[in-house]
Amino acid sequence: MNGDHRRRIDQAIIDLINDVYKSHLRKMQSEMHLCAANCCDDLYRQPSMDSVQGCIEDCAGPLLRAQDYMQHELGQFQGRLRNCLMQCNDGVRGRIPTNTHQSDISKYANQFELCTGQCVDKYIGLVPKMMKTMKSVLENGPTIVDQM
Repeated sequence: MNGDHRRRIDQAIIDLINDVYKSHLRKMQSEMHLCAANCCDDLYRQPSMDSVQGCIEDCAGPLLRAQDYMQHELGQFQGRLRNCLMQCNDGVRGRIPTNTHQSDISKYANQFELCTGQCVDKYIGLVPKMMKTMKSVLENGPTIVDQM
């Protein structure tokens, strides 16, 4: 995969993460901090240090589950992209004769770049659907994220 392909896929993922952060995770982060502050302020329901710490950990749960979900989905996406790229590599290598001349190598390199470009295009095309799915799961709350 050449530098342009790498930049395009990286930018698509960065844009997805930023969008989901702005639309969902940032609000969850704010709610987590407000909840944790309430744990510290509530001296009557949370009298001990351990109960305050448990309350704070409970506040962090939804955000942590959401982040775990996103990491899982992005890992799956990267794995599928990597498999596509490996198929390109295997496909081109399988066509190279054993006694290939150096002048013919560029032909196979071009075939590999064409194939990897098609993988990148395909997976960039899947990003909007993945973003929509992530937002839908996050909108339905941590109970949905727990099932992932």
